[in-house]
Amino acid sequence: SFYEFGYRSIIDQMIARVVETEAPVRADVVAQRIARAHGWLRTGSRIRHKIELHLRAFDSTDDSAGRFIWPKGGIKEMVAYRPPATDEDRRAVTDIAIEELVGFIRIYSKALEEPDPPLVLARLMNLERLAASSRARIDEAILKAEEPHRRHQEIGKI
Repeated sequence: SFYEFGYRSIIDQMIARVVETEAPVRADVVAQRIARAHGWLRTGSRIRHKIELHLRAFDSTDDSAGRFIWPKGGIKEMVAYRPPATDEDRRAVTDIAIEELVGFIRIYSKALEEPDPPLVLARLMNLERLAASSRARIDEAILKAEEPHRRHQEIGKI
């Protein structure tokens, strides 16, 4: 039924539920959730293409980790960090939207005073290890979180 026209509304409902629960959520994660719900272990190109058609109904942002899906009209500069409820709910840093990382960093802004802020922030997120890609992503979020402060300082210099 997945590929039949009459099944479109069910896919729409499933995607809406994932976005409602997890937004901002990477587009490929949405595709994985829908594929797994149908019993498929792999998310092939045909499945991804079909789901992409349904994602047009939502807003999206692109950053260094990929495309993130948001509810229509729901894009924000900063969102609250969503900690994992269980070990199975843990997300890689690349699965967390930059806007969510910025929200986390602003809550724990004192971590920026430490000798290794990305490591401290990773520990606060309960990451088991800090890979180079995760460190780069956290550094990117730190820069974005500090933007308003830097702009304020630059205006004060004028």
